[in-house]
Amino acid sequence: MSTSFPSVEITAHSQKGNSHATNEDSWGSYKNLVWVIDGASNPKTISDEVVSFVNALNTQLKNCAANNPHASLATILAASISATAQTENVRASATVALCRFNEKDFDYLVLGDGGIVFADADSDIKLLQDTGLQECAVVERQRYRELLKAGSAQGEIEKAHLALVEAESKLRNTTGGFWVAETEPNAACHALQGRIKNAQYPVILGTDGFIGLAKPSVLFSQARQAEGLPYKLAEMTEALLPQSGKIDDATVITVNLPTTYDRVK
Repeated sequence: MSTSFPSVEITAHSQKGNSHATNEDSWGSYKNLVWVIDGASNPKTISDEVVSFVNALNTQLKNCAANNPHASLATILAASISATAQTENVRASATVALCRFNEKDFDYLVLGDGGIVFADADSDIKLLQDTGLQECAVVERQRYRELLKAGSAQGEIEKAHLALVEAESKLRNTTGGFWVAETEPNAACHALQGRIKNAQYPVILGTDGFIGLAKPSVLFSQARQAEGLPYKLAEMTEALLPQSGKIDDATVITVNLPTTYDRVK
């Protein structure tokens, strides 16, 4: 679907993976602010709880942006986490990537392993991604990935996944660990944040199920083919299936400015 605002045009697509019954990703926008959310479960949650948390956070992001549109992205996210924690029985968490655009620059915030792909003023293609999670529980994650790639027995894979989840849970929202949206508003202050000047368009926001599909240069190239990228998402994810046996929920938003199509070289 395509949506037009006074200063931003977006095309979004979200696709369920095959590891749970419902899509635990979401996305949203308010005027020139755009975001993607990737819900995360744990052995104590069910998919419905994750979806409920993600939907509540999505709603609060829009509400907080509307109530204080000139606030920093960290302030908007912190307020959203706080409001969500007051309404939800939180046993889930989520990663979030946000961008706020004007004609020449955009502000960004990435909390967790989602990402933002863009071309800078020199046409170098960049990926903005919070790597905190990847830098934690390295041994457990490598073991889990090796078993998936080898097509090991399901029981062995599940055991390795549980070990990974337990290792990560001890480091979640702790100094020296990684930070996600859960119950602690201060997590927003630990996100990757900044401003990009004179970026080329489109700008791409995606959950990790999308960002991991291809190199940033490939994602950017396909995104510039009008609306081709979202509709190629199913094809791209299915291409990975023989390697791992599992595909994650994947959400992508491509952002353009109405006046940029002619000036992007």
